[in-house]
Amino acid sequence: MIRRSTFLSMLLIALCLVGWQSLSAALEIYMDQSQYHIRNHEVIRVDVKIRGAATEIRGYQIEFDYDSEHLEIVDGSAFEEGGFLYENGRTQFYAIGEPGHYQVACSILGLTWGSMGSGTLFSVYLQAIKSTDANGTDLVMPNIILRGPLNNSIPVDEINGSNVIIDGLDAYADIKAFLEGPYLSNGMMSHNLTDVLPLQSPYDNEAIASLPDVSPRYIVDWVQVQLRLTETGEEEHTFNAFLLDNGYLVNTEGTNGYAIDYTPGTSYYIIVRHRNHLGIMSAQPHEFSITPETAPQIDLTVLGSIYGPPGYGAKQLSDGVLALFAGDADGDGQIYNNDMNDYWLVQTGLYFGYHTADFDFDGWVYNNDLNVYWRPNIGSQSQIP
Repeated sequence: MIRRSTFLSMLLIALCLVGWQSLSAALEIYMDQSQYHIRNHEVIRVDVKIRGAATEIRGYQIEFDYDSEHLEIVDGSAFEEGGFLYENGRTQFYAIGEPGHYQVACSILGLTWGSMGSGTLFSVYLQAIKSTDANGTDLVMPNIILRGPLNNSIPVDEINGSNVIIDGLDAYADIKAFLEGPYLSNGMMSHNLTDVLPLQSPYDNEAIASLPDVSPRYIVDWVQVQLRLTETGEEEHTFNAFLLDNGYLVNTEGTNGYAIDYTPGTSYYIIVRHRNHLGIMSAQPHEFSITPETAPQIDLTVLGSIYGPPGYGAKQLSDGVLALFAGDADGDGQIYNNDMNDYWLVQTGLYFGYHTADFDFDGWVYNNDLNVYWRPNIGSQSQIP
């Protein structure tokens, strides 16, 4: 005879085993990765899977939702059936819906066993079309129906979707421009201000921890770059850059890539602005690339490269190159008396430093800034429309 205490102990153990089996047999529908981190225009494959199916399953209907502002279905065959059901018989599979919301369904045909255990229900190919913030965008399955052999509904214990973080594509280009003031000759500019360059942009106050290492080149000054789709359109992108002594622009990290979430094939009019020179705009729109190795050369120092009538859009220097006009101390796009009265007169004789009336970039504000640069250029205006 089994004692009462022994029986109760055995019953408790049995109940614990049953409970453990129930927990271990939780039926879960999930996406194979909890998070994807990709670049814009990249394609990902998302596998929707099942595990813990302790009873036979002969069909499913799953709603699959995504944010159509950031992602799109690659094409009409973007949904592919997985092997979980068709490994046990011929199936009927389809996906219908509209951007952002699809219904995916599959069922086993004929008289066969259902499927149990784990496997892939279906896969879907998604392409990134717009970058996200650091929180990304979610892939969710708001409604799931599983059917058994008698068309009975099978409950799902867990549903786990995914998250996609999309980084914008950098745009690469080797952009070249000269400033009249620091220009020397043979395609080089002075870099006397390197030691007094601020760590904060004079255009929008963007701050950096340190100047980038651009050796063997030197940084001449900050510039601001703007991109337009049309000659007179709004600026689509605005960013800070550094102008090197050889005329090439680099980003604030010292490379030729710009974080603008670039769409390959897009062409932009390129505007280069400077704190005491007249801004310029390219005469034609230019494409960028998405890799540094294929960066196009965009030379804004040669004849015909600058928007505006010859001699007005940019200044032609003695060796034939084009450069931004010097003398616009207040940065208003024109060189007039206020540049002298409000800036040159006030700053004349100041200690060596980073001064708006220092048109020749020697660190001082003296007569040569006025006589060599401001006077010859008075009356000039930026031709940026």
